Amino acid sequence: MPSTCCGVPINVANGYGFQYAHSGKAFICIYCYYDSTKSFGKNVRDYIVGKLMSNLVSDKLYYLEFFTNKMDYYNKANNNIGLLLSDTDIVRNSREALNIPPTLLPYGNPVITDSVNWTKVSGVYRAHGGEQYVLLGNFLPDSLTTVVQVHPGGYEQATYSFDDVSVIPLDSLVLKADAGRDTTIYKGDSAWIGSRISGITDMHWRTSAGGVVADSVPGLWVKPTTTTTYILD
Repeated sequence: MPSTCCGVPINVANGYGFQYAHSGKAFICIYCYYDSTKSFGKNVRDYIVGKLMSNLVSDKLYYLEFFTNKMDYYNKANNNIGLLLSDTDIVRNSREALNIPPTLLPYGNPVITDSVNWTKVSGVYRAHGGEQYVLLGNFLPDSLTTVVQVHPGGYEQATYSFDDVSVIPLDSLVLKADAGRDTTIYKGDSAWIGSRISGITDMHWRTSAGGVVADSVPGLWVKPTTTTTYILD
């Protein structure tokens, strides 16, 4: 029978949460932070676990991607929303954070506050071989997590939705260099150029005049004082 409290697009009782899936008809939500002053205690985390169709191959590159969205009724937001690849199925004896560095975090690891749009998180990973499980959530404890309050009402926690998780061998797709779209800004303003794909380091930014801007980053903020062309190698 359909749930009386959770569904799509109404996903919290009494209509307090509203979100369509990124694609298809469903997504999944978990706690990624819970106020330690409440009854659950510190470092409370939930995780999503799935098994890959086949084990990852040693020294092979993979493109990782998932989409996340902060559920709007919950009044906290946090960073550290990540993906972990594991050789074994991790079993917990408590609800505390695993305290394991994740395989993938959003580029720059910002606090994700958007409860309207889905945020894409992506990166490139070199396998050590044998990884067969994928986990999603906040893997770090409260002491290493940045938390902000986004509105005064609602539950004292941060809950995030996840959808469209992918682990794709890079020999099965072409990952193009992305310098971003042409952008016009006011003098004195700044603009982001490039992408936010984590794990790519063999990149070189320069101007059309040959000046070196940055190395080993997929994207960056720039603040040109005149019309400038940036080239990505």
